[in-house]
Order: sequence, then structure tokens, then C-alpha cells
Amino acid sequence: MNHVTTYIRQALHDIYPPGELRSLTKIICCDLLGQDAIDYYLGKDITLSVKEEQELESILARLRNFEPIQYILGEARFMGRTFRVAPGVLIPRPETEELVEMMLKELSPVSRVLDVGTGSGCIAISLAKELPESQVTAWDVSGEALSIAATNSKALQASVRFEQRDVLTYEPCVADC
Repeated sequence: MNHVTTYIRQALHDIYPPGELRSLTKIICCDLLGQDAIDYYLGKDITLSVKEEQELESILARLRNFEPIQYILGEARFMGRTFRVAPGVLIPRPETEELVEMMLKELSPVSRVLDVGTGSGCIAISLAKELPESQVTAWDVSGEALSIAATNSKALQASVRFEQRDVLTYEPCVADC
């Protein structure tokens, strides 16, 4: 085990359970500090510059404040795709993937879908990618969330219409919609 790995584990051992700590350590070393995964598993040491040491201290401070690693990374995986996330949106969850998979079984290939409270856009974008002939619209009250969702949509080349809406004042369609 290299000295950086040992340092990370010692800095966080009283906060995170062993399994989560192992996972966080690998993410910090490989995804945030740029160590090759093979070198990580072989226990090779990392030599950090002063800037990288400062970055590591910042990461550890954020984790000590219970900030999710996805916000620190700035991304989260959902249905095999990488989505940008930030504190203004919820982190996509595995249970939500199950929801999307159930929706895909129920929806016809040409559907109209409305995602209310879209956040990162993971549901709307995933449905638009899997059902390319469908019309997918996503609403959120937060301009920040819509900006993140639109960035994700563009990066993943999904066709989703994003709208900022106050869903509490929306009047439902009562005619042929």
C-alpha cells in the first residue's frame, strides 16, 4: 500500500465504513489524482506535487463534511452513461435506473414523456436515448438544474425539450393533449 493510500484511509477511517473507504480511496487515487488503476492495485506510490497535495486536502475536507464523492467528481453514472452532477441536482440512484428500465418495458417506441423535476436529466435523457422516436420533455423549477440537464443532454446527444416550470401552478391538460 502506498503512502497516499495510507494517508487517505487514516484521514477518513473514523467516518466511513471499510468497504466504502476502500472505494473512496480508489476513486481519489485513480479518478481525481490520475493514478493508473493497475499501479493502484499493485500498491505503487504516487508522488504528489504541492498543488496535488492541496487538492487532496481539499477532497478530504469535503469528504469529512459528508459531501458525496459524485459532487467532488462532478459526475455520476446512470444506465451506462456519465452525467454531470453538482449540488443543485440530486445524484442519480440505482433504484431510479430500475424505474427507467420498468418504464422502457411499458412505453411504446413512440411515446410522449414528461419528466417533472428533472434535476440532472438522467431519466429524460435515458428515455430519449432508448426511445429515439419519442417526444421527451423535462421540467424543473431550478434554472441551475436545467442548465446541468441541458449540458448532459448535449454531451449525450439526446433529444429532450427542457422547460423551467413552477409545477405547483401548472394547470393540467383536460382536452386532447
